[in-house]
Amino acid sequence: MVCRSKFFYDTESNTTLVAQQFRRLAESDKVDIVIGPTVTGETLVARPIANELKVPMIPFAGTEAVINPVTPYMFAFIPSDRHVARKMLEMVKSQGKDSVAFLHSADGFGQTGLKVMKELTDEMGMKLAVVEEFGPRDSDMTPQIMRIRSSNADAMFVWGVNPGPTIIMKNARAVGYNKPIINSYGVASQSFIEQTGKNGDGSFVIGTAIMGAKNMPPESPVRKATEQFINDYEARYKEPIGAFAGYVFDAINLVNQAVHKTNGKVDRESLAAAFRDGGLKFTGANGNLEFKQGSSTAQSEQSEGVVALQIKNGRFVLAQ
Repeated sequence: MVCRSKFFYDTESNTTLVAQQFRRLAESDKVDIVIGPTVTGETLVARPIANELKVPMIPFAGTEAVINPVTPYMFAFIPSDRHVARKMLEMVKSQGKDSVAFLHSADGFGQTGLKVMKELTDEMGMKLAVVEEFGPRDSDMTPQIMRIRSSNADAMFVWGVNPGPTIIMKNARAVGYNKPIINSYGVASQSFIEQTGKNGDGSFVIGTAIMGAKNMPPESPVRKATEQFINDYEARYKEPIGAFAGYVFDAINLVNQAVHKTNGKVDRESLAAAFRDGGLKFTGANGNLEFKQGSSTAQSEQSEGVVALQIKNGRFVLAQ
């Protein structure tokens, strides 16, 4: 891949800052494509700027709000909240259970997750027994957990990013909550295990495909595509692979494919057209990716981009 220059900016999870930095990348740094930002709120702020300035953007946010409606310079490849929510519900349903509680963050990520969860429980004939939320600065979620326990839901779904889910795991252990706890991919990283310690042992997390790749059969396309990268990453950084390392892996490979599709022509419109016109295919950290003509996401129900993981002895393993 031809790369004339590269620029890195930290948004600090600040939506005002992300707008400023995106304009700086586009207008001062003159980049041809932007990889990122990371979370839903930042991505929703950057999306209209990308379309205004006609700069293709490949974000790391997977919520449906990012890709709906389709816009001409937004190209997502992360599994959506719908894929993750469906996997969570399938886990419960496969055990003959049909009732769940939903504890979500009071932000864009949590709200879109709740919307999708309501739709899917109806579609799959399951019951959303109780819905609770937590704020970004809340330090104790015991009241919410007690109400969830009283609801007799068969499992508790936690939808958010740290520190909230880590606090929830601690509070749940303290009150003796003994039903399955399933976290979304918002905490699919080794740092979640380290922060929760024994409080997280035995709980579940829905992670991206790369996080279960080394436990997949040798003939698995995801394992074949990512195993060398996983080994190299873990040897260099002395820690297990996480979802965000996989996001970078896929983003770089997709940009590389786009450059090849343009026969090396690297400019904003050529790269955007390479994604927009369809035909880009790649199996990687987030499953089987394919950008079809007119689509703003490479994910589909056939992508198999998420896996159910369980925390055991300080590691993620594929859930049985």
